[in-house]
Amino acid sequence: MDFEDLYESHLKSQRGVIWKGSVARFSLHGAEEVNKLVQELESGKYKPKPPVQFTITKPKKRDILAVSYRDRVYQRWINDALLYPVMTKSFVRENAACQIGKGTKFAMDLMKRNLRRFYINHGLDGYFLQIDVEHYYQSTLHSKVKAMFRKKLDDETYNMVAAILDGQYEGEIGHNPGSQMVQIAGISFLDGVDHFIKEKLRIKEYARVMDDMGLIHEDPEYLNYCRSEIARELKNLGLRCHPKKTKIVPLADGFTFLGFKWRLTETGKIILTPKSETIKDFKKTTEKLMKMYARGERTRRCVEDSVNSRLAYLANGTTWKLRKRLTEWYNERMMYYEQQRESFLQSQRNESAGTGHVRQHEGQAGRIRKEIRRKRSRNV
Repeated sequence: MDFEDLYESHLKSQRGVIWKGSVARFSLHGAEEVNKLVQELESGKYKPKPPVQFTITKPKKRDILAVSYRDRVYQRWINDALLYPVMTKSFVRENAACQIGKGTKFAMDLMKRNLRRFYINHGLDGYFLQIDVEHYYQSTLHSKVKAMFRKKLDDETYNMVAAILDGQYEGEIGHNPGSQMVQIAGISFLDGVDHFIKEKLRIKEYARVMDDMGLIHEDPEYLNYCRSEIARELKNLGLRCHPKKTKIVPLADGFTFLGFKWRLTETGKIILTPKSETIKDFKKTTEKLMKMYARGERTRRCVEDSVNSRLAYLANGTTWKLRKRLTEWYNERMMYYEQQRESFLQSQRNESAGTGHVRQHEGQAGRIRKEIRRKRSRNV
């Protein structure tokens, strides 16, 4: 590790968040801050700052842990250079979350290929086993996670990783998401379960996104056996299946995966319909951003970026007509808020102009009073 490594980590970490105060302050004197960090690490004087914990409510309620930007730069270097390359080396292809070249679209394309391949061999005569790990991050045992890292990492890397995790998380259980290191732990912790499903249970049609798993098979009894075996593997890790979200459903009835309702028709066509909550959230969030835009608190670019990202997510499904309607709704609402913004800016200009006139009159009155006092002093 040297200055160039950490400075590159800083450049990666600031992407997309340079507008945040902590990031902007660090970036203002980036080279000096990175050099200071290098000196602290080399001298052994480096001490991480206490993380900040807060709660988010979307897409569901979660407790989040955020580390300071300075510590994030250091952790980013460990994650990219030492941790990620080693931990992901053993991953199965079906582990689709938070990796280079993978993500939500990759997972959805993988599930589509699984359904097409299954339909060619078995038609609609099949079943889908959905497994969700209950309170995944909150239930991961510290000892199990560190044992996983201990097994794959060299001594020096393991000691750095263990020191960071021990400093961020108290107690014996639970890793609140928020840092990249915990994200890597999350995608790695169930690697053994992935290999068990592929190599022991011999499931061909399979996909996993973090703690959400989907298995397809023609025999519901065998899937029920798989469910009990996977539950046993999870129990060995200190985890358990969610009692309500873990279920077996016929492919003909459809299933929910990655926020979409999946349905395989008799002709083999795959239809993906977004949940109603997704559409409601799209309109609610976009309306809120447009109101902020009308008050001058957000730029037009900020609103458009949010809308485009949500439309890109919906594009993974069978949603051409839906996206067209949402685009028309957005354009119509934006015309209204453009008028609201213009009225707001005009009132601001009028207020500014009025303040200028008052100041001008006050200045003239002051000069007149000054001239009167000067003439009186002469007469005296």
